[in-house]
Amino acid sequence: DRVEGVIYSTPKGDVTIKCGLVITAIGYQAQAIDGVPYENGKVVNIDGHVKDNLYVVGWAKRGPTGVIGTNKSDAAGVIALLISNITTPKNSGDINYLIGAHKVITQSQWEAINTAEVSRGEPLGKPRIKVADKYELLRLGGF
Repeated sequence: DRVEGVIYSTPKGDVTIKCGLVITAIGYQAQAIDGVPYENGKVVNIDGHVKDNLYVVGWAKRGPTGVIGTNKSDAAGVIALLISNITTPKNSGDINYLIGAHKVITQSQWEAINTAEVSRGEPLGKPRIKVADKYELLRLGGF
């Protein structure tokens, strides 16, 4: 089997387009994801914002319309919205929990780690030997 052309109907009659390859992109519909609002083949959103920290772009946002350029400008608009939402202060207290639940490395502790890594690399003619073990990093930082 091979493709020689595509015939489609218009109000004025059939039109034939000669071709050797057909790629269909008709009937696209976003797939539903558990916990994400979904309706009529799209993710339910307001200007790309779905809920909380969830955003959507492209056809999943507005349905199968537009071209690549449409999707690029659509994505740029959603990124601008995301950045705007990030820079708007929120008083959720989450950062305090996050900081309290983990050890935070100070500048002076990082400098101690950096000095140790550089010192380990010098005998081998390397700029540093990177320490990847979390507990060794904490030890070098003075914890």
